[in-house]
Amino acid sequence: AQEPVSVTTAIQELNQAKKVFGPYNENVAKSLKALADIYESNSQYKKAEGVFKRIVAVRTLSVGAQITEENYKNIVDALRDLAKFYKRWKQYAREEKVLKRAMALAQKAGKDDYRGRVDELADLIVAYEAQGKYKYSEPYYEQLLAAIDKSGPTENVDVAKALNGLARIYIAQKRYSDAEPLLKRAIGISEKSVYLNNLAAVYSNERKYPEAEALLKKALEMDEKVLPGDSPEITTDLNNLATVYSYQGKYNDAETLYKRVLEMNEQRFDSNHADVAKSLNNLATVYSYQKRYEEAQPLLERAVQINESSAYLNNLAAIYTSQGKYQEAEDIHKRLIEKSEKDIASNPDGVSSALANFARIYIAQKRYSDAEPLLKRAIGISEKSVYLNNLAAVYSNERKYPEAEALLKKALEMDEKALPKGSSGIVTDLNNLATVYFCEGKHSDAETLYKRVLEMNEQRFGSNHADVAKSLNNLATVYSYQKRYAEAQPLLERAVQINESSAYLNNLAAIYTSQGKYQEAEPFIIKALEIDRKALGGENPDIANDINNLAVLYSRMGRYSEAEGLFHSALAIDIKVFGKDNIEIAADLKNLINLYDSQKKDYEATVFCERLLDLYKINGADEKEIRLLEERLKRVRPAA
Repeated sequence: AQEPVSVTTAIQELNQAKKVFGPYNENVAKSLKALADIYESNSQYKKAEGVFKRIVAVRTLSVGAQITEENYKNIVDALRDLAKFYKRWKQYAREEKVLKRAMALAQKAGKDDYRGRVDELADLIVAYEAQGKYKYSEPYYEQLLAAIDKSGPTENVDVAKALNGLARIYIAQKRYSDAEPLLKRAIGISEKSVYLNNLAAVYSNERKYPEAEALLKKALEMDEKVLPGDSPEITTDLNNLATVYSYQGKYNDAETLYKRVLEMNEQRFDSNHADVAKSLNNLATVYSYQKRYEEAQPLLERAVQINESSAYLNNLAAIYTSQGKYQEAEDIHKRLIEKSEKDIASNPDGVSSALANFARIYIAQKRYSDAEPLLKRAIGISEKSVYLNNLAAVYSNERKYPEAEALLKKALEMDEKALPKGSSGIVTDLNNLATVYFCEGKHSDAETLYKRVLEMNEQRFGSNHADVAKSLNNLATVYSYQKRYAEAQPLLERAVQINESSAYLNNLAAIYTSQGKYQEAEPFIIKALEIDRKALGGENPDIANDINNLAVLYSRMGRYSEAEGLFHSALAIDIKVFGKDNIEIAADLKNLINLYDSQKKDYEATVFCERLLDLYKINGADEKEIRLLEERLKRVRPAA
């Protein structure tokens, strides 16, 4: 194909320069630069690249081996031009190599060109991050800050950008205490909404939600004054603020903003855009926190249709699990494991994560023997404290408390070495270890750890946070088992004031019941049942638990007819959820036996004793339990 006139003219001028000045003259390099620019403007990438490389060669050969302060500049400039060319064409790996060469040459020459070094470092950082090599960019941010300090006034916009960039690296590494002062300094130089958002992310990860909320409101206010209402920056502000609302339990506020973001994204993009899927997932998460699973499910199903990401699939599986749709959840996790195993060489953590998430489905169904090998395999691939905690939960539910205790102590040791003091991972380890101590009857050890967790949560979140309520409930449980009801009651009353959850309501009712305060207990159980029925529907183990609690109360109050109907309702729910031969229905059968015993209804009690015995034999229950039932039945059955 014939070259354009501009190219032909540039080549003629290049040849003339070679003829007059020789092949390695600066005038030849300038002619080559003109030709390279023309090729690039015509999108002739390969030809432009070749000419930019020739400029470097010409300037290098014109100097020879001796690099000095006087002659290095032209070579460095040629390398910088080549790097910028790669940057424009998004060839970041090649840009990275050329920039490093330019920087090394400048250093060899000993020239204090700090302004040029600032540009090179900034471009090198962008090249690394464009390739996802965030960890490699950290030292260059530090060099960039030093170069900026030498090139001009220290507190300028370049400094702010570098501070923000380095802070982003620290945030990705979860080094929040290192990121915070950098972002504060950046905001002091230039109060940009992006810096406010990043500092809010630091505070959010440190659970300093009020501080994060204030920053995000300020960022939103700033952006709404200067940007169009549907700009990406405003969408980001709203989304981040909604997330912080969600973390604080302000679900109505979070829902309102997430719906607004969803609407904005649907207007900006088509209905199948990745940002729409993200908004659907976020809104579904808020519904999930509120146990509004029927509303969350279609949102996540739509998100998965748009983008079949592991995160959305895991969230959908969790929604199915919460509704007792275990087969649907299992199918998703089998797909995720199969998908991750194809990429195990490059992403082993993906396989271990998929295995651990699958195990959670089995744990929810109390299928601990199925969950155990999945978690062991996950730990074999990647020994993370979260997997150790999950396996400890399996052992704890199997009453293998020494094994659970050993795993949790190991997880705590790992996290205390790797994480900042008071981090959420350490709090989780301590809380779970306290629970195992409690199950082992080590009430003093459990109390000590639960008090420590409560203190840590109050320091992190203030006195009215959901995690504080959880800690109050846990400590009250220890006191309750020690019959220290006077100490447990105010803790649970405070927990209910913070978070009126069905679990805390049931536990507070149990404290009142244990003290013979039946009238005070009844409204709390009824309220718990109303909350769970609204959130979970009609057939869920939590609802069966509420019904059982109310039935136990009525039995103690002598309202046997009402109690009997409730016990049978709870049994029917658990049979439907777990199956008639699952050990989980043993508690329901025991409740009915105790009720009939209290009324001296021997025939009815015997019927359910026989069912319980069969259940124990099917599930290989404790021999002592089986023997006691057999002896009881011998006493009531006629001799053969």
